[in-house]
Amino acid sequence: MNPFEFTTGVAIELSNLCQYSWLHKKCPLHLEMASTWRVREPKIISMETVYGVLKTLGKYGYGGKIYFNQYNEPLIDPRLFLFIGKAKDCCPESQVIIETNGHYLTRGLAQELMEAGVNHIVVTLYGDVEARDWPGVTYMDRGGLDDRLKIYAAPYVDRNVPCRAPLGQVVITRDAEVGLCCMDWKYRHTFGSLTDGTLEEILFSSRVRETYNRLSVGDRFLDICRRCKSHR
Repeated sequence: MNPFEFTTGVAIELSNLCQYSWLHKKCPLHLEMASTWRVREPKIISMETVYGVLKTLGKYGYGGKIYFNQYNEPLIDPRLFLFIGKAKDCCPESQVIIETNGHYLTRGLAQELMEAGVNHIVVTLYGDVEARDWPGVTYMDRGGLDDRLKIYAAPYVDRNVPCRAPLGQVVITRDAEVGLCCMDWKYRHTFGSLTDGTLEEILFSSRVRETYNRLSVGDRFLDICRRCKSHR
């Protein structure tokens, strides 16, 4: 069996670091810092873990999208080009997507990223608007932000819309946990740590399969899913 049979995207959260978290009030990192009034403890996923995920993807001939961000700024990470190279080596048919706030992105760096194997760059908020005219770059204006910070207290949504979490997009957190989806930014629902087991073992586990099977037919049995208007 292929654990990625239903997977179109894999998001690997490299860290909890972003230089704009103090400014971006709709970001979970901002809330974490504002609520504690102190600099958060850096959390950085190990290179071994990232390489292990990419090798597993390659083992099964994965050809979907690979992201090196969740709630982090990928261009901060000095290992990024190594990860991009490894992704293309392991999964030559995959599409590497870089989502960045744009602070460090220049036209020259965008070109280097594309030459390294990145298929598309999405500038999510603060970058130079001229980036929208650069090859391979999409610029998202502020209207693209959402209110996911409120998801845990949002009113219940009366609908049974199918969702493909947690297998439609596989989320690897900065703590090397396999998460439910990108909306669960507190990571209240995780399925296991890559420090204790392999990605295959976790994705084939009964918890993951039961969650996927129920959500995929519209059975939104988890509290956060009952409040969510999205579908993965």
